[in-house]
Amino acid sequence: MTPTPAGKSSSRGGTRTPDMVINSHCGGSAGQAVTTSPPAVNAHECARIRTAPLKSPLKSGTANKRCTRCGALKSVRAFTARPDSRDGLRSHCKACVAGYVRRWAATGGRAVWRRNSQEMAARFPERARARRLLRLAVKSGKIAKSPCAGGGTPCRGRLEAHHPDYARPLDVVWMCQRHHRLVAHEGSLRGAARRA
Repeated sequence: MTPTPAGKSSSRGGTRTPDMVINSHCGGSAGQAVTTSPPAVNAHECARIRTAPLKSPLKSGTANKRCTRCGALKSVRAFTARPDSRDGLRSHCKACVAGYVRRWAATGGRAVWRRNSQEMAARFPERARARRLLRLAVKSGKIAKSPCAGGGTPCRGRLEAHHPDYARPLDVVWMCQRHHRLVAHEGSLRGAARRA
């Protein structure tokens, strides 16, 4: 795909707005339009941040960590792994997470989650269809996840697929949770401005 100037129609359909920039740093490739402000750091600094090794408590010599839920100082073995966190571990200990899951299940959390998912699918059937088809394509290996296409701020969170157009369910831009929320929030602000 070739970059399209702002305000012009592309061969893939849709119109690029002036606030969409072509992003070729932080794992994005040229030609991917991402709604972000100009990057705060240069590409070399961004690459350094993304490739910095995690400061694992096991490797740094500290064998204890404080749970942010119960406040107890526990062995790092009492925490599960979380690759996107700074130290590579979750902030809540296994006991606190297990207690939360038990309370969630006891209060009908799974049923509430299922009902909310079904309501959203009924309200937005095109979105539900696009997400289902993408999930199947990733599972079967037809589509592979690529690095985050966002830029400017360091990446945080797992990779998510951003659908610029739900009519083309397999045409997605992969972003970390942080950048996906920024793009989605910016899109909802533009939508609210158009409705007003």
